Amino acid sequence: MKATLHNRPRKGFTLIELLIVIAILASLGGIGYGVYFSMFDRGKASAAKQVCVQLSTASETFFQDHAIPPFDLNKFDSQEEQLHFATDGQADGGMITVLLGEEEEDAEGRRLNPTKQQYITGNIQEQAADGLYQTQDGTMAYYDPWGSPYYVIYSESDRGAVDPFIEKSRPLRGKHFLVYSLGPDQDGLAPISQEVQDAKKEAKKQERKERKKSKKMTKKEKEAAKEQARIAAEDEKAAYEDNVFSWKN
Repeated sequence: MKATLHNRPRKGFTLIELLIVIAILASLGGIGYGVYFSMFDRGKASAAKQVCVQLSTASETFFQDHAIPPFDLNKFDSQEEQLHFATDGQADGGMITVLLGEEEEDAEGRRLNPTKQQYITGNIQEQAADGLYQTQDGTMAYYDPWGSPYYVIYSESDRGAVDPFIEKSRPLRGKHFLVYSLGPDQDGLAPISQEVQDAKKEAKKQERKERKKSKKMTKKEKEAAKEQARIAAEDEKAAYEDNVFSWKN
């Protein structure tokens, strides 16, 4: 009797099939990982923007209630029209402490916030990372989701503060306080100081000199200089756009 062979069902997978499955799963995992962290970063930016709005609104309200800013002006050496400082508990003149209503009396028994009204609220964090933080000397600081303090721009002028991120921008009427975060890469500090303004003037002078020299430059050198200028402009724009601005909502 002749034996017949039957096709038996194959058990398991070949090595090639396993490798293909692993590659597909890895690709899907990579896509999911990127989407997750993209959403995570957007969540941080949204949270930072909300704090920027909260701080600027609270400061404006305090200014309207007391006709003074919520910090000690005597603690600032700057004579510029606009003050620019970080909410790190050291450079802000006690701003966060005042807005929280936790300010202590001075030597003469006075407070900037005499009613101890809370213009902002929040839970105190154990580390200077994200949210309110109490420094060693007892003052309060405020940090963004990326571990950097927020930055405040204050103008006492009735015309309002000037947006420092726009060339030749006009004062924002009714806005004495602008608050921003440095964003994910901690870059893009607002160029509002007199030193930066002077540096810009010097750069323009240098640019005029370079233009005179450019007449003697070769075509290749001109193209290289133009490309460098383009890259520098893109880098500067990217740094500014990375910030979280309360007054651009």
